[in-house]
Amino acid sequence: MGVGGEGAMSLGHVLRWVAPGPVALAFVQSTARVILIMGPIGGGKTSSVFVKGMTFAQRQRQSLLDGVRKFRLCCVRDTYRQLWKTTIPSWHEWVPRAIGHWSGGDNGPASHTVRFRIADGSIVEMIVDFVAIGDNKVEDVLRGYQVTVFYLNEGDLLAPDVFRYARGREGRYPAMKEGGPSYWGTWIDCNAPDDDNWLYVVFVEDLPEGFAFFRQPSGFSPQAENVANLPPNYYQEAARGQPEWWIRRMIRNEFGFSRDGKPVFPEYNDMLHVAPAPLVALDGLPLTLGLDAGGTPAAAILQRKPNGQWRGLRELVVTNDTTMGAKRFGKLLNQVLREDFPGFKVSGWADPSAAFGADVDNDELNWIQMVAAETGIRVRPAPSNALSVRLQGVRGCLERMIDGHEPGLLISPTMKITRKGFNSGYRYRRIQVAEGRYDDKPEKNDFSHVHDALQYAVLGGGEYAEVKGRTDQKAQGRRLLVKTHDDPRGHYQGGPEDERPRLRVIE
Repeated sequence: MGVGGEGAMSLGHVLRWVAPGPVALAFVQSTARVILIMGPIGGGKTSSVFVKGMTFAQRQRQSLLDGVRKFRLCCVRDTYRQLWKTTIPSWHEWVPRAIGHWSGGDNGPASHTVRFRIADGSIVEMIVDFVAIGDNKVEDVLRGYQVTVFYLNEGDLLAPDVFRYARGREGRYPAMKEGGPSYWGTWIDCNAPDDDNWLYVVFVEDLPEGFAFFRQPSGFSPQAENVANLPPNYYQEAARGQPEWWIRRMIRNEFGFSRDGKPVFPEYNDMLHVAPAPLVALDGLPLTLGLDAGGTPAAAILQRKPNGQWRGLRELVVTNDTTMGAKRFGKLLNQVLREDFPGFKVSGWADPSAAFGADVDNDELNWIQMVAAETGIRVRPAPSNALSVRLQGVRGCLERMIDGHEPGLLISPTMKITRKGFNSGYRYRRIQVAEGRYDDKPEKNDFSHVHDALQYAVLGGGEYAEVKGRTDQKAQGRRLLVKTHDDPRGHYQGGPEDERPRLRVIE
C-alpha cells in the first residue's frame, strides 16, 4: 500500500486511504526519528499513524534470514480502558480482527500479526502490540520489548518517562542478525496540551535536531483536515456548550493554559504569530528596543518592516528568582547587541517610571540613564505607561493583517518566554474561582516583564500614534469635525473672540 493509495493484505483485504489533509500527509511521509502530530478532535491523527506504520513496514529491508520485511509497532496508551475504547477500534477499522493472528483479551495487552505481499513480490510481516501504562512503572510495562517503532497514542496523557524509556528501546526489531531495521523511531499524536505539558517543552520550547512537529489547522479553519469524513458542521456542533479552554485545545488546536488565569491576549494565535524558523535581523532596518526596569529587568528586540509588520527577534529575560541592577543589565544587553546585531542602529524605549528616582544633587543617574551609558544607545521613556494604552498597542499588532496574509506581529520561536507568555503565562489571575472573576491587571510573574518590554517597544516605535488615533476616533463617535464660523455649537479656548473658529458636526 502506497501513501494515499491502496494495497492488498492477506485474505484479499483491500486498504484505501486518502490523506485527511496536507499536514497529515506530510506527517505520514516524514522520515524523522521522533515525530509529533497535534490536531483537533476528528482530525484523522490515529488513522494517519496506522497508515504510516503500514507504509513504513513496506520500506523495511528484507531479512537476511528469510527475506521477509519485518516491522513491529508498539501502541502505548495511558489506560487499558482507553486503549480498548479508542485505539484498538481505530486499528480494526483498517485491519479487522479476523485477518492474521490476534491475541489478547479485553482490557489487557493485545497483539495483532498480519502478513501481506507487496508489488515487488516480497512479504511484509507487521506486528502491532497494544499496551497501557496505568498505575505501573513504565519500565515494568515496557521492559523486554523489542520494537521497530513506539507509538505514544494521546502522548500528552503519558508521563515523560514513557517517552524517555521508549526512545531507549526503539529500533530493536528485527534483530541485527537479520539485518536490523532500515527505519525506526517514536511517533506521537495528541490534542493540543496545556503549555506546561512535557510535549510543549520538548517540541515547542526545545525542539531537538532530528525531531519533527506537525500541527494541523484549527477545526474552525477553512483548511481544517479530515472534514470529508466528519458530519456537516461537526466542529461548530462540538463546540456548543463547551467551555472556552476545551474549545481552545480540542477544536482550535491551541495550547491550553492553567485554569487559574486568563491570557491577556486572546487575539494571539500561535500558528499565525510565530515564525516557522528563527528570525534574523533584516539589513538596513533599525532595531527597536523595549526595556522593562526593576529588579528583574527584561528587553525585547524588534524590527519594523516598511509595510508595518513588527518582527520579534530576541528577548533578554531575568527570572523572578534573580535580581539584577541597571548597570549589570546594561552590560549584558550591550554584549547581546554587539555580538548578535553588530552595525545596526538601535533606538530604545523604556518604562517611563524608570526615568525618575535619581539623586541629581549627587550626580546619580536614573535607571534609563545607566542602561544608556552601558549600551551607548539613546533610551527614551515610552510614550505612555497606561496599561490600557500598552495593551491596545500590542493588540492592534496582533489583530492587523497586512495585505491579507501577513500578521502585524511575528515573533521568532527563539523568544520562548514571550511566546509562552502569549499562550498563557501573561495572564489575569483568577481571584474567585466559583464566580470566574479575575484581577483587572496582569499578574506579575516571569512572563510579565518581557511583555511589558514588548509593549514599550511597539508604543515607542509607532503604535502609540495608532492607539491614539483609534481612541480619538472612538471618542468622537466616528464623526468628522470641520472648522466653520457659523455654528454656535463650536468650542475654542484661547485667542480673541473674533478669531475663534466654530465647529460644525458632520455625521
